[in-house]
Amino acid sequence: MQKDTSNILIADDNATLAATLADFIRSKGMGCVCARTGKQALAQFRLHRPILVLLDIKMPCIDGVEVARQIHEEAPEIPIVLMSGFPIAVEEANHADLGIAAVVDKPIPLKALGRIIDELRVYDPPSNENG
Repeated sequence: MQKDTSNILIADDNATLAATLADFIRSKGMGCVCARTGKQALAQFRLHRPILVLLDIKMPCIDGVEVARQIHEEAPEIPIVLMSGFPIAVEEANHADLGIAAVVDKPIPLKALGRIIDELRVYDPPSNENG
């Protein structure tokens, strides 16, 4: 599958958080696809080949660390951001050799997510053409 130049994959079993992140990403002019389990995340990744992956560490079926490992093996150029509300999971992910772009606490503040997206340069901000 071709890389979709506008999509970010959000994988989180918390539907409310995923919707909040999706709304924020769409407000930046990008598209997104969502998954609720690790298995769905891998399927969506393979189908859409997003430009960035946001992964909850603790998910049903396959955890985010294993999903990250598989994505990194298939497409090491795709940046992956792991998220967790469990400090020990964040600490463990920070020490794993997964090619992760960032590991963040949940819920991630939207301004911080915006900075991560900007730093990873996964999109071109809209130009300000006022005439």
